[in-house]
Amino acid sequence: MPTIALLDSSDARGDGWHRVIAPGGFEWWHFFVSQPAGDVRVIADFFYGNPFDPKYLRRYRDYRASPTQNAPPTPAEFPAVRLAIYEGNTCLLNTCARIEPAKFSAGDSELCFGESHIVRETGGWRLRISAETSVEMQLTPTITGPAGAIGSADYRWIVTAPLCEAHGTIRLPDRQIEIHGLAYHDHRYGVASPATAFSRWLRGCVLRPGASAAIELAIGQDTDHQQICRAVVAANGTVEPLEFTPSVQWQRRGLFGIPYPQAITIGHRLALCRPQRIEQSCDELTLNYDGFIDGMAAPALCQIADFDRMLG
Repeated sequence: MPTIALLDSSDARGDGWHRVIAPGGFEWWHFFVSQPAGDVRVIADFFYGNPFDPKYLRRYRDYRASPTQNAPPTPAEFPAVRLAIYEGNTCLLNTCARIEPAKFSAGDSELCFGESHIVRETGGWRLRISAETSVEMQLTPTITGPAGAIGSADYRWIVTAPLCEAHGTIRLPDRQIEIHGLAYHDHRYGVASPATAFSRWLRGCVLRPGASAAIELAIGQDTDHQQICRAVVAANGTVEPLEFTPSVQWQRRGLFGIPYPQAITIGHRLALCRPQRIEQSCDELTLNYDGFIDGMAAPALCQIADFDRMLG
């Protein structure tokens, strides 16, 4: 019997659209920008199937429970753009806009999410985000990712450009911020919702001149043992996945009941410690950490999603 491909795997390492059609599946382009002067950080996420949308997660849960009674939810129904801007420990903006499915389009070099765009150019990426504010950003890679994807057959994490130069403008209602800093870009896609396997999912990034690091820590359902811990360090022009077993010390009583790591150490190359909560909701938490790449200090920003609470 012929099978239906749940995604286009012809370019498994590429940064383009993989046409994920699997119920509960997703594709996610993530950009993190840091400007040391003024301590401004920007997170821009473009979703084809938002894996953090409670409506999408609940519809997928119901479909899995009764597939003959519920229509399968697909990524095409849930495109979205999320934008968060932080200054020090203050959140200036955090918004997530669902995009009408008809307003998503993908070409060879451009992804359109309504009025927001990702344009891939020879020298990097150009971003335009129209939300409650507007952001225009140019990213030029200084270190490019490894020739491969991290993950499994169901899930891919591509560290496309772990270190970039970033230049752009943020237009807030009351002021304008010029950006001249560093950036990180990765790309994830999967054929199932991460909420089916994990209760919590931490993603974080450390940036400093000449180096960066990214980490994800996924906690399995009904246990506090990390089921997935992956990290990548980019330094001296090379990108290296870290194969060391992580040491994770958990803070059990997080705000709103979301536990978070008090410290994470992966070998001698990457460490996060002394977390500070900068934003929280009932199901997501954003923290600043003191980060260290190869012993050199750099600030880190981490986000934790609690899928059990999203589905509650």
